[in-house]
Amino acid sequence: MEIYIMTDLEGVAGVIDRQNYTLFESRYYELGKELLTKEVNAAIEGFFEAGADEILVADGHGSGAINQLLLDSRVELIRGFPDPWPFWP
Repeated sequence: MEIYIMTDLEGVAGVIDRQNYTLFESRYYELGKELLTKEVNAAIEGFFEAGADEILVADGHGSGAINQLLLDSRVELIRGFPDPWPFWP
């Protein structure tokens, strides 16, 4: 089973607002990235436990939001979303 996870920093648990967490110059930007990466890692763990063979993670946040040092090493990471958008006709 192959899994494709699309991510963005907005909407992550603990990311309270855009101004303080999601902009490259935000004071809690690094914390936001850590929270996102931990959330993605939890999903990754669940998918592997459910039988996934391969997982591709797309970091769709404009300036990047996945902390590559914390990301589960079993997955492949890409920046941005592939063109054409994967779920649009």
